[in-house]
Amino acid sequence: MNTGFGNSCGEHVRIQHTYGNPESDGINEKRYGQYDQFDAESEDIESYLEQLQEYFIAYDIEDDEDNAAKRCAILLTSIGSSSFLVLKDLAFPDAPNTKTFVQLATLPRNHFKPQRLKIAERYRFHSAILKPDQSIADFVHELKKLTGKCEFTNEQLNDNLRDRFICGLRSQHVKQKLLSGNFTFQEAVNEAIAQEAARKDLKDISDSHEGEKSESLASESRSKLDEPVC
Repeated sequence: MNTGFGNSCGEHVRIQHTYGNPESDGINEKRYGQYDQFDAESEDIESYLEQLQEYFIAYDIEDDEDNAAKRCAILLTSIGSSSFLVLKDLAFPDAPNTKTFVQLATLPRNHFKPQRLKIAERYRFHSAILKPDQSIADFVHELKKLTGKCEFTNEQLNDNLRDRFICGLRSQHVKQKLLSGNFTFQEAVNEAIAQEAARKDLKDISDSHEGEKSESLASESRSKLDEPVC
């Protein structure tokens, strides 16, 4: 089995897992695709573990007794040298390879992503505003990401998204328009994006006219300079 370690630039080093049993005519190997190491500085541990589950599905590594040791070994070898040392400390005094997969996954999950208070997460969500250099689409993505930790019910989710989206907009004109009707969250987003596109088009047209006007004035000035002086 070949393993690599991430470099100082934080690039992923990919690992190829090979399992096999010696036979009389050589090695009968089963090779599994490469899987990225975990980068604690730039990645979310929850997403990493979710992708690892998809990796198991892709290679038919089922969650059963026959594959239990294999699933643990893939996690331990894929997580990377730095995170492996952290995991060893978290498992102490036990060795990591004595833990079940669920136990191994829980240790880094609790370490890299400690449980936050729901009220604090909702405060972050309800404080979100559209930044000056942020597009409507990016603001929507940010809000949806923030709701992931707020524990809203299905009934609460869209109403909260709509309300925070409208309150977080910078344009008073768009706010007034959205507050004048009973918009759903998606309808409010569509209307705001349309307004954003219209403003951009108007600005482009205005800038174009200003450019043409400036060029016309410059041309007129040049013509006057070229006229003969009596």
